[in-house]
Amino acid sequence: MRPDTPSRFVAVVNVTRCRHEQVFYDATHFFSREGKDAPGLTDVIPAMDIIDKQLATDALNHALDPAIRVAVSLGKRAINRYYNKSDESAVYRIAMVLDPRNKLQYFRDNAWPDEWITDARFLVRQAYDEDWKGHGLPREQPEDTDEPQPPTGVQPSASTKKQNMFDAARASRKKTAVPIADELDHYLSSDPDASIDSALGWWTRDESRAMYPSLSRMAVSYLTIPPTSVAVERLFKSIRALMCLNNWSHLGFIKDEDVKSVTREDASNDPPEDVEDVWGFSEPHNNAIFFV
Repeated sequence: MRPDTPSRFVAVVNVTRCRHEQVFYDATHFFSREGKDAPGLTDVIPAMDIIDKQLATDALNHALDPAIRVAVSLGKRAINRYYNKSDESAVYRIAMVLDPRNKLQYFRDNAWPDEWITDARFLVRQAYDEDWKGHGLPREQPEDTDEPQPPTGVQPSASTKKQNMFDAARASRKKTAVPIADELDHYLSSDPDASIDSALGWWTRDESRAMYPSLSRMAVSYLTIPPTSVAVERLFKSIRALMCLNNWSHLGFIKDEDVKSVTREDASNDPPEDVEDVWGFSEPHNNAIFFV
């Protein structure tokens, strides 16, 4: 082995860590977020595009060691396999189009083939026409407070029955301004708005619900689909821990005082306890049964 081989190997590893591990590290932490900053289904395809672009660039970078380039190429092949899996489910493309920050423009900006963009629009149209069109929540009609109403039980006179012609004209303008011929076409006819903070928040606004009563319900249904199973896996781990705690409590391995101590806010300041004082024995019994 040459004397410079270890340092050369370390340099290659450092380059790899800076470039390749960073993109996977950031992706892992990004999709592990919870709460209002949690990613949505519309973040999946852009994230895969970023990873694919990074791997494609490094696979052709001759400044990297050949072994690293081969490993990167294998990684790109794997990510492409998962990328192709997204074609088996229409929800990814439908959610992207129903994001007012993207619509179809994201696909054009990222040089998707025209037939792919046409397919994405067709999928949205098909789902909308079959499952959502005409199924919006009924609009609340505004109360007309301009004309006084007679008291209950009193017959209105002939003068109160006659409507002012200008009030009738105003009501007519309100009625003709509300309907939209096709909600999906109207939505896609406008440019995407990158200044929107939350796609789900935009669709749940009163203005959006009033303008797109059916399409807004469809958008909320798709945009609330979780992109990963991280939250579910965390829930399973919590349930598993609680099941262990329950069984260990019944077997006498855990005292009530132990449970209370870990639930106190400042339990970290408690002095360490002896193993025998906590468990009642210094070594686990051979016949102890742990349910997991």
